[in-house]
Amino acid sequence: SFFEFSLTNESLRIMSDSDDDLPIAELIKKRKKIEAAKVAAAVKKTAVEKPKAPAASSNNASTKSTSAPRSSSQSSSGNKAADFYTETLKGQLVQSFLVRWWYAMEWPKMEEIGEPPAGYESLDGFPGVFISTRVDSLGQILDLRNKDTCPCLKNVSKWSSAEIKDLSMKAFEQQMKELEEVEGAEVKLMRTLKAEYRAIKAIDTNAADKQASKYNF
Repeated sequence: SFFEFSLTNESLRIMSDSDDDLPIAELIKKRKKIEAAKVAAAVKKTAVEKPKAPAASSNNASTKSTSAPRSSSQSSSGNKAADFYTETLKGQLVQSFLVRWWYAMEWPKMEEIGEPPAGYESLDGFPGVFISTRVDSLGQILDLRNKDTCPCLKNVSKWSSAEIKDLSMKAFEQQMKELEEVEGAEVKLMRTLKAEYRAIKAIDTNAADKQASKYNF
């Protein structure tokens, strides 16, 4: 039939022979109505057959209400490193320092790096990291930075709270100094930094070390 390219076999089966006399527009409209009705019926059937979620039983409720509470010695997230970082005074000091460490210390130290090895060039923006220009190892990365002194969570967490606090305050002071030189002393960020600086300054480092002693990881 001339219309088979646009009508499905199912639509043709449902239509009667009298449809042959209908204009193309009417045939298309009738086909759309038939297919829409089929879709609606399928959706309705699915909704009827969809199983209901089981109601919460009194046993389940009882089980939940009588479960043992988490002890203070248990990790809230199951990850001691994460809990140390977010839930302790020393963790606050570590966080404060790690987001601005470059204002207070030099790493890597240039004297520990030296010149690039033969066949390598310095990688811009990453002192101590080199990239190979040799054909046999083109693009290979060589990292000569001292990992033992890297300002990372694992290393900094081993320092005393007093040392971290001292470096953190030094970093705050240098950051605020540079911010004032560039944007002035009245910008919103300056107020935020001053508030954070006061909070870090108020931390008792002895209490911080004692609290952190149970988070060895």
